[in-house]
Amino acid sequence: MDVRRVRFPIGAKLVTIISSFLVLSLGAIAVLVSILVSADVRISAEDHNFTLNKRLASGVDAFFGTVLSNTRTFLNLGSAFGSPDDAAAFFFEKNPYIAAVLAENAAVFINPDFPFPQGAAFSDAAFQEAAEAYLERAFGETFVINGGPRFGVPLLIMFFPRSAQGAAAVFFDGKKPLRDSGSENTGNRSFLINESGDVLAHDESGLAEARDLSGRGLIKIALERGDRNFQTVYTDNGTEYFGAYQRLAGTGTVLVTRIASGAVFSGISAVIRRNILVSAVVLALSILFIILFSGTISRPIKALAAASASIEEGNYRISLNHRSRDEIGLLTRTFIGMGHSLENFEKFTNKTIVRLARQGALTRTGTARTVAVSFIMIRDFGELAGHFDAPELVSFVNSFLSRIVPCITGTGGIVDKFLTQNGVVVMAVWGGTGQDGQPGRHALACVRSALMARAVICNWNAERAARYRRKNITEHTFSPVKMGCGINTGEVIAGQMGSEERMEYTVIGDTVNLASRMEGPNDLFDTDILITENTQDLIGSCLVSEEMGSLEVKGKEKPLRVFSVVNMKDRGEAEKIIAGLDVLRHANPLISRRCAGPLGPETMAEVRKGWLL
Repeated sequence: MDVRRVRFPIGAKLVTIISSFLVLSLGAIAVLVSILVSADVRISAEDHNFTLNKRLASGVDAFFGTVLSNTRTFLNLGSAFGSPDDAAAFFFEKNPYIAAVLAENAAVFINPDFPFPQGAAFSDAAFQEAAEAYLERAFGETFVINGGPRFGVPLLIMFFPRSAQGAAAVFFDGKKPLRDSGSENTGNRSFLINESGDVLAHDESGLAEARDLSGRGLIKIALERGDRNFQTVYTDNGTEYFGAYQRLAGTGTVLVTRIASGAVFSGISAVIRRNILVSAVVLALSILFIILFSGTISRPIKALAAASASIEEGNYRISLNHRSRDEIGLLTRTFIGMGHSLENFEKFTNKTIVRLARQGALTRTGTARTVAVSFIMIRDFGELAGHFDAPELVSFVNSFLSRIVPCITGTGGIVDKFLTQNGVVVMAVWGGTGQDGQPGRHALACVRSALMARAVICNWNAERAARYRRKNITEHTFSPVKMGCGINTGEVIAGQMGSEERMEYTVIGDTVNLASRMEGPNDLFDTDILITENTQDLIGSCLVSEEMGSLEVKGKEKPLRVFSVVNMKDRGEAEKIIAGLDVLRHANPLISRRCAGPLGPETMAEVRKGWLL
């Protein structure tokens, strides 16, 4: 089981669910705000723009009236000052925003203090020329044009009739009408136009340049409708505006005020953006909290999944944190208990067989395999057992098995069973769970295991002798443990055998029977490892062995030759023995190297001496 292959973790589920809920909630709030508030804001914006337009129009109208009245007074009473120049000086001192006055008799009065562009020359002829084309029209009406394009400075020219005496014109600052009316203090934009659609001024620059807007937006509407005032919503260059206009009486000008709907709703948009920002922060904090919280759930579950995979691989010693008092803590404690139970249970069976059964690699049908079979027992067990009471005897047997079993499993063997018909016997098999066509490799591993067992038994004898000496035991003479091992190689039938309630995986056949008969003659020949002739033929070139003679075996027509294993001749196999012993808990390197391997015995006589170490 691969615990990493989780497609949708719990943390991701919680984040997705809560994030979706928050996003939907915020979306609903934004829609409600847009629907419920936008209508009220629209009405308020239209009313405010219309009211502002009326106020600005009144201010501009009053400004134009003041300019016209002051100029008429100057022209009518100029002689009272003694000379026209004195009258003009007084007039421009009181009205510094007026640049020049053109009288009906073509006399030009220029304000020397007006901020004309540096280096520009403004003469009587220049002002007369600027007004010449409009003077005839001024006999019947008052109107205003933009003089900025001609003079390079925001400048308006107002033409007005002088009854029978002719027409006059006044040149004044183009910024002042809207500026004095307070248009610069609002978010709305204002334009002053004449009846021809020319922009006279607006609240940003006063417009020194010429612009004809007669065909655009609200200005076009104002010129076409002709009514005094009007408000509407219109689109200009793709932008929606709230607009209003007011026609100024007496000057033929129209004041237009507008504001983009985007600016009107920018407050709402700003609120929505702030709400989204706050919500995003809340969402991020929520996600962080969810991730931290989900970790308290997902981490124990992942640990349980990893522990499950570990148990599936046969490792029942699992370490889990079970301090939490919730359901996961209960499950963890139960899981740990299950692991301990399985670990204890596996001690009563074979780990390799359990693993293969767990993987479904074992079947009820028998399979023919070529294997190496080993039977190992304690020689003279009855004599040794007489020196122990029941608890000591069990401890003695367990000590023997705890040293022999690692030698078997460490070389790839499987402990098939423990037998007790003639003492304590361990039956082990190499190659019983897979057919790889290498019986020689299995036979070498079997012999290597027997040589390792010889070394650990010698070490055990040394430990027991030292313990006897420390305790001054005199009840009986110390007797070293002698191992008896019989090995055979050949074909067997391997498979699961038993009932539905209990079964075991084992091997049966003549090869097994012959291996069990090879263990007993060790007493006859005073040896510890005997192999059959067919095993000798298979791997004898790798061994140091001595032929012990022939044995009559029931069921065999001819006597069987028997060989005693002294050591490994093959250096690679000898080094494997030493390497295997070095990792065993019950092996002593000094004793091990004298029992097997490159420094081990070369004759059976040397082997017998080693039993007394």
